[in-house]
Amino acid sequence: MLKGTDEDMLSEQTLKTIEIVNIADIAIEKKNLELQIGNLVKASQELDNMEVLVIKEKKRREEKKLVKEAIKKNNN
Repeated sequence: MLKGTDEDMLSEQTLKTIEIVNIADIAIEKKNLELQIGNLVKASQELDNMEVLVIKEKKRREEKKLVKEAIKKNNN
């Protein structure tokens, strides 16, 4: 009878230990995911900034092209 109780207590303690380990693993994974999210947010912001610069450059080139066409048209 005592042996069965000891086995039950040991099994219960083993399950609690496994649960604690799983919780610790989940916490580590959460930290890793938060770091990855932070890196992705930074990369996204950098891409957004580059997109703004590209759009500005494209607009500048289009305006320059229109000016050249207008000058060429006036010269003819």
